[in-house]
Amino acid sequence: MRISRVLLVFLMLCIQTFCYAQKDSVYLSGIAEKFREQLKVNLDSAGFYAKKLNTESKRLKDENAEALSDNFYGICKVYTGDYDSALVYLNKSLRLRLKANKNTRAICDLYSNIGVCYDYKGDFPKAIESYLKSLAIAERTSDTSAQAKLSNNIGAVYYQRHEFKKALEYFLNALKMREAMNEVSGIATCCLNISNCYENLKMHAEEDAFLEKCVKYAKLAGDSSIMAESYTLLAGRYFDKKEFNKAIDYYNLSIACFASVEEVRGQSDVYYQLGSIYLKIKNYIKANEAMRKSFEFADQIDYLSGQTTGAVGLAVSYAYLLKPDSAEKYISLYKTIYDTLYLRNSSQQIAEMQTKYDTDKKEQQNRLLQAQNEAAMQSAARQRIVIVFVVIALVLIVITAIVIYRGYVNKKAANEQLSELNRDILLSKEKIEAQKDLIEEKQKEILDSIAYA
Repeated sequence: MRISRVLLVFLMLCIQTFCYAQKDSVYLSGIAEKFREQLKVNLDSAGFYAKKLNTESKRLKDENAEALSDNFYGICKVYTGDYDSALVYLNKSLRLRLKANKNTRAICDLYSNIGVCYDYKGDFPKAIESYLKSLAIAERTSDTSAQAKLSNNIGAVYYQRHEFKKALEYFLNALKMREAMNEVSGIATCCLNISNCYENLKMHAEEDAFLEKCVKYAKLAGDSSIMAESYTLLAGRYFDKKEFNKAIDYYNLSIACFASVEEVRGQSDVYYQLGSIYLKIKNYIKANEAMRKSFEFADQIDYLSGQTTGAVGLAVSYAYLLKPDSAEKYISLYKTIYDTLYLRNSSQQIAEMQTKYDTDKKEQQNRLLQAQNEAAMQSAARQRIVIVFVVIALVLIVITAIVIYRGYVNKKAANEQLSELNRDILLSKEKIEAQKDLIEEKQKEILDSIAYA
């Protein structure tokens, strides 16, 4: 009986521990979900939930939740344009994930987020390095959605490098995957990027075809950002046709769409293009206003590429306005920003990383079959362990049941023997009483007979 009680207590403790763990997990997941709900609604509120998740994860000693909270902090910093702080939090989250070495999807996302930070900082070699690490994981885990997103991001970096053929290769690859998944918004984005590449490659028939497709899918998706980009391209086409008033109208539509979703980088780019039209039609005051807004938006988020173009635009517009001191100031500023941007951006570094990625990819393909076999063996081993554990648990339960049942049977038999013994004692007592009465009767008769004599 003592063994059965110990086993029952052990099973109850296991169940209780599991229930507490599940309760903590649900609690932390709820905080994370609140962060996601608030991220695009109220950034301050999202930051509050990121902090709460960090505090509670440390209290409950849950490193996975702590890593998630650091990732959330990093995302908040990206939204505010503080990319250096974002990188601190994202790299901290990455270290925790790599230490646990469990959540492959989370590691893939973190490399991607880090790549976005470097991309926005204008550090293209590090951006591509992070994107390629993320892409390798996405390919290894057959995550098509992540592969499409990363192919698009890598294409965008090459596009900023003016390597349009290389960018087009990645954009077309992303489009193929998004069409297979029927991602309407993603298809619109890819078509927009492809159209941009064809524009720069002077392949206008292809450019128009993909721009038309982009507008169609952007309307289906109701995506303001993509609509803004589409309007920008249409404005560019009217600019080429020297229909400047229509071009200005479309640029203003684009700015309004970007402003509706608080897309600072997009506003910076379009204001520069709007300023370029005003320079073309010799409206230098409006050109200067547009170029200033372009530079200010870029400066707000440390967008170096936007700062360089904005500085050039301001220098030119001030020159036309006969303000040489101001023009000279922005020429000097342009040189400083340009040096900062392109010292980071070594073509050789990018080529080496691309080669490394291609080589690693081939090696991974060669090792894929071996990895699959090892995974199958590990899976079989895990299944055997689970089976053994289940069998042991069942045996323990059966033993406990047998012990309890045998105790019950033994107790029942003992009770029956005791009852039978009590009956025998009672019968013996009755016989003794009867014999006693008989003896007393006989004794009385004898005494009576003696008295009579």
